[in-house]
Amino acid sequence: MILLTGVRKTKKRIHSIPRAKTNSPTRKKHVSEKTHPSFFLSGRVISGTGQAARFLQIPKYAKPLSRALGRPVYAGTLNLQVNPAEKKRFLSKCAKQNVPAFLWNNQKMGGLTFFRARTKNQNVLLVVPEKTRHPANVLELAAASNLRKKLGLHDGDAIELSPKRAA
Repeated sequence: MILLTGVRKTKKRIHSIPRAKTNSPTRKKHVSEKTHPSFFLSGRVISGTGQAARFLQIPKYAKPLSRALGRPVYAGTLNLQVNPAEKKRFLSKCAKQNVPAFLWNNQKMGGLTFFRARTKNQNVLLVVPEKTRHPANVLELAAASNLRKKLGLHDGDAIELSPKRAA
């Protein structure tokens, strides 16, 4: 067995080894280009308004999100309270896609941008709508299941996200 910085190599597989958090500029990057576990965004779970459930049932929103997840998107989001500056920096590290604005039932629906990430071994999409009632410090997470139930989360719980780049 050979031990590399952050990676353990065996004959069959390469495994990531968890690292202690540090801001050292000399840290070496992981071998994998798909995720960047050395960079995280932390947030606290907060209650939302319930509006995302309605919007995520609209096919023009649901189809691209479901395609990105590889499974149907759950009609609802998990809201996180985050630092706005860290949010901006984090989103710059994630693969992103846009859904343009469109007309639906004679109503103009705003576009949205979504970013790929992971949390607790779950693929998630960070949804940033053009039109929103949320302040800049709130981030919405969409997934294939109800994250609150699946991960046993409650308001005030801390959660960490890692960016996911395009394959």
